[in-house]
Amino acid sequence: MRPTIGINMDVTAADGHLRLHVRTDYVDAVVEAGGRPRLVACVHDEELLREEVGSVDAFLFVGGADYPAALYGEPADPKAAPMDSRRAAVDLFLAGLVLQLGIPVLGICGGCQLLNIACGGKLVQHVARAEAHTGGQRHEVDLAPGSRLERTFDAAQIRVNSLHHQAVDPAALGRDLSVTARAGDGTVEGIESTGSRFLVGVQWHPERLDGTHRRKAFGALVAAARERR
Repeated sequence: MRPTIGINMDVTAADGHLRLHVRTDYVDAVVEAGGRPRLVACVHDEELLREEVGSVDAFLFVGGADYPAALYGEPADPKAAPMDSRRAAVDLFLAGLVLQLGIPVLGICGGCQLLNIACGGKLVQHVARAEAHTGGQRHEVDLAPGSRLERTFDAAQIRVNSLHHQAVDPAALGRDLSVTARAGDGTVEGIESTGSRFLVGVQWHPERLDGTHRRKAFGALVAAARERR
């Protein structure tokens, strides 16, 4: 049996309606790695969300618009583009459950930022040289020696894509987290648990990169899900 990977969903407005959706490349990457994707609806029903999280073997938090700065006690930067408040509230609740239950988790882009917030950390709301981190530009990322990311990619440096203007604040890192990947300008590109659990956040989008990179990133999550199962 394939391990089940929960995936949160985005909330966007279109044609006068709110819509729940997730990009197919996240789902395809989970399937390719041997997992069974389960889309977790963004609903204000804590009992249902607890049931959903309790029934998965690992969780994937996907990217999106900016998490409101109020979630980490800061005033909003005028350059921020906050996501729908419904998604922000549900995502934070889901992340808290995942952390509480010790479920393996991978956060991508905004999902990486969410993990830091859920652990009590803060974000840089608009990174210096933001133009170098948007539009899918490619750049090198240095991986910390001995880190899970270094083991996953079997390299000290990898080339990634970049579609963000916010990032984890290294001066306000969440509890029990460490920075394990940085861009050349110092921007945080990856975080991990300081313990043995599988808790990884990456600022880039492995689901949109070549097959080898994608399989390594999602394969590590699925392997952790199998081990937990």
